[in-house]
Amino acid sequence: MNNKIDKIYFDFDSTLIKAESLDLLGIRRGVGKNVSAMTKRSMNGEVAFSDIFLEKMQLISPTKNDLDVVAQECVGLLVAGVLETMKLLRALDKQVYILSANFYPMILPVAKKLGLDENNIIANEIFFDGDENFLNFNTSSLLAQDYGKARVLQQEKQKGGRLALVGDSVADLEAASEVDVFVGFGGVVQREKVFKESKHFVSSPSLLPSLNFLLSDDEINKLKIIGFEKIVNEIQKLTTITTTGTGPVAW
Repeated sequence: MNNKIDKIYFDFDSTLIKAESLDLLGIRRGVGKNVSAMTKRSMNGEVAFSDIFLEKMQLISPTKNDLDVVAQECVGLLVAGVLETMKLLRALDKQVYILSANFYPMILPVAKKLGLDENNIIANEIFFDGDENFLNFNTSSLLAQDYGKARVLQQEKQKGGRLALVGDSVADLEAASEVDVFVGFGGVVQREKVFKESKHFVSSPSLLPSLNFLLSDDEINKLKIIGFEKIVNEIQKLTTITTTGTGPVAW
């Protein structure tokens, strides 16, 4: 890639972490099987997100403590190569964001672990009552609605710069037209529609190969010069580029 990307948006669940955190929350609340089935249908695009999100949260009905416990568990579930990926992007002064329909407090501990500014989390709001039981979430948020990520990125691109998005789900794929580069990620769950329709796709369990599609040749060379040659070589070892479906796949 020759044109440099300024801002990179990463999905959270099954992209930065090796799980769907709301499924983990469901397990903790004793409704894991039903929640997991809902998640699968939603992530694969079988049902409208807005139709199932409220139903899912009412079923889980977590306490604040439940959410806090699972959020900390997520820190130990980072996808391989995530820390190294963030280190390289920081070295190149990239603006990195987490864009997710999940909840801000669920994502915050992972964002801190990755060295990201808490203001660079774009996510839903969750509300608890005075006894710290689930009350509701911000239903007016774009991210609580269908095509939410696409609509958020429409706003983001008005601020200028070239944008990229990395994610695993159909909701991420739906936002592909709003960014300059979209990378489908199948390292945790490979969703057939995302695999078939993504121009760029990573099948590796590591996030590092996504940098093949996010960085220019000049930026890759710069990383070697400023002391990251070992990690760059690791990316090359992890990566075999093939052309499948609509574009290149990094295995």
